Amino acid sequence: MIRFFRGHAKEYDVRSLLNICLSISESCFIRNYLCRRLRAGGLQLMLCIMPALSPAQESSNTASLIMAERWSDAARAMLREAAAIAPTTGGLPEIQARAGYLDDALDTITRMYPNSQSWGYLELVRGTPNLNPEIRAQLVVQATAAARADGANNLLMFRAGQLAQLTVFHAQEGRSANAASLYAEALQTATRSLQDQANGGYRPVTQELRNATPGTVSEAMFEQVRALLPRVRASQDRTFACVDLAVAAERQSKPALANAFIACGLVEAKGLASAGQRASAETELGTVAVRTGFRHPVLEKPAKIKALREARDGRCEEAYAIATRQGQNLYVDAPQDVLSALVDDALSRGDMKCALYIAQRPKEPVGFVDAATWQRMADKQLARGERQQALVSYRKAGHTLTDGHIEYQRSEYDVRRALQLADSMRNAGLTRESTQLVMQTYGMLAKIYPRNIDGRLAAAIALAPALWRVGEFAAARQLLADACNGLATYDESGAGKIRKARLLVAAGDAAAQIATLSGGKTPHVGPQR
Repeated sequence: MIRFFRGHAKEYDVRSLLNICLSISESCFIRNYLCRRLRAGGLQLMLCIMPALSPAQESSNTASLIMAERWSDAARAMLREAAAIAPTTGGLPEIQARAGYLDDALDTITRMYPNSQSWGYLELVRGTPNLNPEIRAQLVVQATAAARADGANNLLMFRAGQLAQLTVFHAQEGRSANAASLYAEALQTATRSLQDQANGGYRPVTQELRNATPGTVSEAMFEQVRALLPRVRASQDRTFACVDLAVAAERQSKPALANAFIACGLVEAKGLASAGQRASAETELGTVAVRTGFRHPVLEKPAKIKALREARDGRCEEAYAIATRQGQNLYVDAPQDVLSALVDDALSRGDMKCALYIAQRPKEPVGFVDAATWQRMADKQLARGERQQALVSYRKAGHTLTDGHIEYQRSEYDVRRALQLADSMRNAGLTRESTQLVMQTYGMLAKIYPRNIDGRLAAAIALAPALWRVGEFAAARQLLADACNGLATYDESGAGKIRKARLLVAAGDAAAQIATLSGGKTPHVGPQR
């Protein structure tokens, strides 16, 4: 047994430590040699040799900044590199601003395609709560101007969606007059897209309403778009606009209006040529109908709807049986989809007995899926004041992730789920269990398939701030530095460019988080322009 990690009073068996040390290494020669030595006589390895097992390559400039713990500089360098490669990478401008580099964030937005710039400005405002109020107001003005900009690359359908997004933003901010004006403009733009460009329709608008925060969409807004739907030529666009509006109305606590859109969607779905699209629409409408009380024979056919209704009628066992009888293929795990829906619905209704019944009986154990179920259960129990039950559920979530054979193949998703669970456990007061889970997550890296290079790097990057938070500074530093060295070898042509940018953004965000955790001051996000 070996003690490691800055003198912590913990012991780990040799094989587990070997897996940790090899978590970044891609060298089959080194791996095979060490495994032979391990079998021969129990090779004792200290974590400090991990740098020697990293890929043989020169350290990148960014990796050097990380090893010197110049976290803010490293974050800025990685985020700038991502912006130069693919400025539309999700979350990039807001991460730059949160790290304290507002000028860099604004430069990134100006590099985006015209039809993405309004979204970029608005996401920057939403994702950076400590923005100077004057700068915040200026960015909203710029977002509006970008949404209205003419140009061959800014199609009317995109502009309609951007204006609808601004509508929802102003409604959330309580500026109802601005919201009403922008909404009218969004509908006019969507109508022009049908007339002038023969594409689009009102889906960009209805999708924004669907995702709006409860309490922000008025009944008048629903009625305005409903009156325009007959102008849409394509039955597919009309059908799924009705689906969007049904979901949105139920979310806004307007069941009567939701039922009207369910009826609208059923009528329009009859004109769909694709049986798959029709089934998709009917299942979504049926899911809303379960919550609003709407009944129609067509909506009773999908297995998911049957299961939800059985559970709501108090027959959880029958609902479970319906779910587990479903088939699955390479693309869709129908049983798991229905079981997850049953758990979510039961938790939303406070039916903890049914949720517990299903959580205890996964059809096929899948670590990160089952852990998510138990974590949702624990979060709900904690919100209900059932602290002891919540602690039991959190521990079960941890066990589903960490139990299993040593050769069990892991993925990036196992690591991410474990880290999310560790955060929830720490917030619930399970500090010791949270720290233990983070340490166990370290061992998962070695079990990610070696050829899944993106997944291995993404998992290591996500883990670094968690390790720093629990005091494993050297390990966090080395993981992130090794990831940067790995990214330096990426091909920047074609899809490789997008993959590298996505990982650079994640690494820059991780470095910025560590800068905050380490007490390093970042520039104030205030007037810079």
